[in-house]
Amino acid sequence: MRNDSNLFNRQVAPLRPGKKCSPGTPLEKQNDSNLVGKAKAKPRSKPERSPESVEAKPVYSNLIGRKIAKLRYTRGWTQDTLVAKLQVLQCNITRHILANIETKRSVATSVHCFFLAKVFGVSIDELFRP
Repeated sequence: MRNDSNLFNRQVAPLRPGKKCSPGTPLEKQNDSNLVGKAKAKPRSKPERSPESVEAKPVYSNLIGRKIAKLRYTRGWTQDTLVAKLQVLQCNITRHILANIETKRSVATSVHCFFLAKVFGVSIDELFRP
């Protein structure tokens, strides 16, 4: 026979009007305001940062993003077409990564620069020229 005495001996919080708990909800699962003798968790506050502690990103962190978009547009390629050409050359890139590079949200790696120059038929130096 199963020992069900544990089910009957647990403390049950009283149901209050407007409360969306069933009357059998144990105290441990109820809101902190119902608990007696237990410490409430204090909400964490974000530390205030002074303007000096905020590091500014370099302005020229992504130099080739707009150039890639321009080269792609002049050839009439979509981002998917360019990604397909890069993947044929075994460059591990997705359309999402390419979009982030073109919009300067992420930086192209040296591997990306190598394969992009190869696909467009230009030198790597040409990618960095405005």
